[in-house]
Amino acid sequence: MNKSSLNITLFFQSIDEQVKQLLKDALQKHVNIKFNFELFCNYVLIKESEDDCKIELKSHQTKMNTLHSTMGDNDETLNEMINNLYNYIKNEMSEFQERDSGWSLTEIMHLEVNINKYQPLRGTNYICLPQQILKRNACVNVKNNDVYCFKWALISALFDINNDHKERVSLYQKKGIHNIQQDTFIINNTTLNFSGLEFPTSVNSIKIFEDNNPEISITVFGLDTDDTTIIGPYYFTKNKTTNVLYNIYLLLLEKEDKCHYVWIKNISRMLKKQLTKHNGKMYLCRTCLQHFHDANKLEQHSLECNKIVTEMPQAGNEDSILKFKNYKNN
Repeated sequence: MNKSSLNITLFFQSIDEQVKQLLKDALQKHVNIKFNFELFCNYVLIKESEDDCKIELKSHQTKMNTLHSTMGDNDETLNEMINNLYNYIKNEMSEFQERDSGWSLTEIMHLEVNINKYQPLRGTNYICLPQQILKRNACVNVKNNDVYCFKWALISALFDINNDHKERVSLYQKKGIHNIQQDTFIINNTTLNFSGLEFPTSVNSIKIFEDNNPEISITVFGLDTDDTTIIGPYYFTKNKTTNVLYNIYLLLLEKEDKCHYVWIKNISRMLKKQLTKHNGKMYLCRTCLQHFHDANKLEQHSLECNKIVTEMPQAGNEDSILKFKNYKNN
């Protein structure tokens, strides 16, 4: 037996760059993914004598993890996530051999990286902003008690009321929003057309709104499980023409089986600490979300930037699985 072939740390080191590149390629093409690792190994159970033994193929599987394009751009974040999964598998292997006395590792067979489609849920009624996000003073979170949070978020964006209580529905009712169920609203000489949308509204349906409203672009972000880190975007705007008058950024909060859209009033303030330590103003490319500290550099970049978002591979598709087989370290 070549014992070096049983070193799980060396095995992970040997495939690490391939794993990272696989995930980065998937993110570049698909924006949002869920993935997990499953390691397959051969174990032997020696009974009364070495001639009386049993060999079985067993696997150690991690839970599904959500990965978004902005996380993939940050090597430190991606490395930390992958290393956590490696460590989880290592612990599983150790616990298995300690728990099931007699089983010993004989061969590391292969690692499967499974990539599945990620579809954020639909926006519904009010969810509070986490305290760390609230402190950034970058969002307007309308306290709706219905399934129309997508409408309320956009209405709050177009009104952009200078008031300490922008979260109150009554404030917009005083401005003429009396029937939230209607399909069209005229705000500051701009028509909001919600025709063809279902409520609550899914992220995938936002393109319908953009088709109805070519002068409005929408990009939707999410929030990681730490309630502090902005992730995504879940949706990149498809409206990238010079006719766009409003570039609107939304935050989709998730809590148990509910989701809720919130208007991000100040996207730079929301993302700045996460993206840069620079003290000056930050400029974001609304197509690929790269950030710059100079408006001229952003303008130059915009001439060349073209981010294409395509449909995620379906779960079970062989093309979404990468296997690393038979590790041997000579």
